[in-house]
Amino acid sequence: MKRKELYIIRHGQTDFNKEKIIQGRGVNSHLNEEGLHQAQRFFNHYHHLPFQKVYTSSLVRTQQTVASFLKKGIPHEAHVELDEFDWGIHEGMASTPELKAQFDEITLAWRKGQFDLGPELGETPLQVMQRQKVFWDKWIETDEDLVLICMHGRCMRVFLSWLTGRGLEHMDSFDHSNTCLYHGWWDGSQLILEKENDTSHLG
Repeated sequence: MKRKELYIIRHGQTDFNKEKIIQGRGVNSHLNEEGLHQAQRFFNHYHHLPFQKVYTSSLVRTQQTVASFLKKGIPHEAHVELDEFDWGIHEGMASTPELKAQFDEITLAWRKGQFDLGPELGETPLQVMQRQKVFWDKWIETDEDLVLICMHGRCMRVFLSWLTGRGLEHMDSFDHSNTCLYHGWWDGSQLILEKENDTSHLG
């Protein structure tokens, strides 16, 4: 099959990131000044690539991150399937030792393979993977061979874990910082990564 190359980035910094407040799917925050600078630096580094399409989640912070690419006239699609993980009752809450302990407990369960567990009124890793596969199954049938995808931290971890074949239990091995890049290509059965959590464009 034709080689399909993907540039997958996390959105730029928001005040919620800076203040360590849980965003999730239900918080539609905007980039802060630093996030806008990060987005511009990413664009300055990669604007020469002939992306055939830019994909984002439905949330503003991803669309702001790739705004300079869209101004070039590159086609864009926003998909709810790429939205951030739904953290349920925890969204909008500031990080505390008690909340961190709850998060540590649930991520430990995920590392043990309990992917049907999730935060109260939130999603599970299995549910996130299932909605992401709706997007993927449609995209893989396109003739696009070079695309940019902007998404979210936990969502990115889920996405990369099953696409690379490493498994959801290893999702936390995919570190992510704001506007970090994962670059790879689809070999017909899995995603082969050439760059992981790369932020050299910010230097």
